Parts: sequence; C-alpha cells; structure tokens
Amino acid sequence: MIRIIKLYKYVVQSGAKNDNEELNQKKKKKKKQIAKIQQEQKEEEEETVFKKETDPSKLGKALSESINKKTIIGTLLMLMILPLLSRSETDYSGNFGLREAFWFGRSSCTDPNGFYCKETGNS
Repeated sequence: MIRIIKLYKYVVQSGAKNDNEELNQKKKKKKKQIAKIQQEQKEEEEETVFKKETDPSKLGKALSESINKKTIIGTLLMLMILPLLSRSETDYSGNFGLREAFWFGRSSCTDPNGFYCKETGNS
C-alpha cells in the first residue's frame, strides 16, 4: 500500500512538472512571438522613415536647395575676386622705364656724410 501511495505521488509530481514545463514553454513561445512582432514593427518604422527621407520630391527639393546655395556662393565669390585678378587697363611700364633710364648712373646723394657719398670741398 505504501508503495502504491509513493508511486501515486511520483506520478502526480511528474505530471505537475510536465504541466509547469509546458506552461514555461508556452510563455517562452509567447515572449519570442512578442519580440518578433516588436522587431518587425521597428523594421517597418525604419523603412517608413527611410522612405520618407528618400521620397523623390523631398530629395529633389533638398538637392535643388543645396545646388542653389553653392551657385550663389560661387557667383558672389567670383564677383569679389575676379576684379582683383584682372589686369589693369592703364599701362605704367613706359613711365617706369623712362624714369629708370633718366636716373641711370646718377647718384641721389644729398647728405655729404651718407653712404658712398664723396665729400666735396665746397662746404
């Protein structure tokens, strides 16, 4: 009789363990399903954000704005820099050459004690 009671307890306990294991497995499956659903939702949100960012009309607007900004900046820079780089219309080379030819070989010593100036006897 004791053996039968022990056997009965063993069967009941193993059944309870099996029930607990089944419940745990079901809970794990539900958690996995919930995690999969959440991951799919995140991926869908990322896809929608990407689609919104790469929408052809918005992309075209962004590109046209950046091109317009670069064009305006380039034009303003050219308007400011090109006059500085252009050659002047007035040619001063003739005047400069004539002045150099006039002063060629002449001394500009006015100070008798100056560098390379000879002292004259008329002081």
